[in-house]
Parts: sequence; structure tokens; C-alpha cells
Amino acid sequence: MDVRDHVDDEAPAAPPAPAPAASSDILSKLTAAYVTIREQRAKLKREYEDADLIKVAEMEKIEAALLGYMERIGVEQLKPRKDGPVVYITTESRATCGDFAALYEHIKETGSFDLLERRVAQKAAAEYAEQHDGAGPPGIIFHRKRKISIRKS
Repeated sequence: MDVRDHVDDEAPAAPPAPAPAASSDILSKLTAAYVTIREQRAKLKREYEDADLIKVAEMEKIEAALLGYMERIGVEQLKPRKDGPVVYITTESRATCGDFAALYEHIKETGSFDLLERRVAQKAAAEYAEQHDGAGPPGIIFHRKRKISIRKS
């Protein structure tokens, strides 16, 4: 195996190469095993997610009952038993952007870049690199990694 087989830059798409006759049985078994394992994992994931949804719903009902009770009696925390857990109310905040143009103007005027999270849009960076001979935009380190994908025939 050549070191060049492990480069991080993707090669242009090429049609699948036919397997050498001597190894076609081994390759067929490996790809069949891979597909079987992938299907097993998908099934396990669905089963877990289905069971987890039930548990999340059960917990949400209990949380609603506790919150309602605590609000009725006017407390922020309580400890039902001396050796039990403490139940307390927290306030969760979420911010979403309703008008990005207005936010962007505010950030430009005030320098409040801390209002944004630092994250690169992966698709846009890949498209940029594709249009600029594989180079990412200034300040972005762009990586490509070759990997195996197997699809059903």
C-alpha cells in the first residue's frame, strides 16, 4: 500500500474499479459484513431513541408537576426528604436571531462580536475551497479526508 493512498485531499471521483478475481470473495464478505453491521446499528439506534422518547416524556410530566407545586407554594427549592435530592427552579434563556441584518449592523457599530459563536459554516467553506483550487478562505484551515462509503446496490 502506498502512502499516497492515505492523503487527506479527496481525489476526483472515478468509476469503481473492478476487484481482482482473487480478492472478490473477501471484498464481498467485507462489504456485506459492513452493511449488516450498519443496519444493526441503525436498528439499535431507533430502538434506543424510541425508548428514550418515552423516558423523556415521563420526566417532563414529573418536572411539570414539581414546577406547578413549587410555584403554588411559592418556593424556589425544596428537599422532600432529608437524605434525598434537592429540587430547585432554574430559568433557562435561549436567544435566536429574528433579524440578522439588524444584528449585523449592531455588531458593526458596537464591536459586540461576543454576541456570535465562532463556528465555520462547513458547506460554505467547502464550496469556497472548491472554487479556489482547494484553498480555504483567509483564516480558515480547510481539511479533506478520504474515507470509505458503502451504499446498497
